[in-house]
Amino acid sequence: MELGDVVPAAMTKPLNVLLDTCLWNESVTHDYYMVRREIQRGGTKHYISIAELQPRRLRGKTLAQSHEIFEAMRNVARLDESGRIRLYDTTELMFEWMGRPIGPWRKTEHDLFRNVRISRLRPPVERTVVFGGLYFNDDFKDQKRRWLESIQEPRFAELKRVIDRKHWADAFHLWTAEAHQLDCVLTLETKFRNNLANQKKLTTMVEILSPSELAARFRPGYILKRKLRSFAMGLLGRDD
Repeated sequence: MELGDVVPAAMTKPLNVLLDTCLWNESVTHDYYMVRREIQRGGTKHYISIAELQPRRLRGKTLAQSHEIFEAMRNVARLDESGRIRLYDTTELMFEWMGRPIGPWRKTEHDLFRNVRISRLRPPVERTVVFGGLYFNDDFKDQKRRWLESIQEPRFAELKRVIDRKHWADAFHLWTAEAHQLDCVLTLETKFRNNLANQKKLTTMVEILSPSELAARFRPGYILKRKLRSFAMGLLGRDD
């Protein structure tokens, strides 16, 4: 059974999702790799290196782990194409994405997001970024660090007090999702998520989900499991 063949009745309203920049790269399933091949020439065996199109192995992941991520991203694309979720990014996320390699397979059959619609939102605080011929990535990161330090709006100040400084950019995206009343932030980043979960000073209505977790929201039985969990927690006098 394909994802979403049965959709829980309680999930007729689309989920509004902020898409983390890093997931753009995780939507392209193939790339060229140099491989060593044996050929016969004049009765003699030779070895040459050629570029072959092969399934991508994501950085820091095994082929099996990469395949799992691609399958989850395929499900996210299906959810968007069927109208069950709405994907968003922001100008700030666009700035982050501009420094990443795009590759030749964007908008091809190897791009899982080729038919995905992404709407752009304005973040709570905006900035101007000028790219020139002498642009360096370290300069961009330093400029962003100073900009995040300068933001004094109360909610973001709260987040900065409990979130490690190296995750302030992620905290800014969470704040953006809150400001637009989105349901979740979609990311593969786990350190920021753990950082947020390990503090008790503030809470957020916006969930931080991986692609596989988002897809699980639409599998048969999910709503029932949530209700049973909430009922059990209620009997124990604990919050879900």
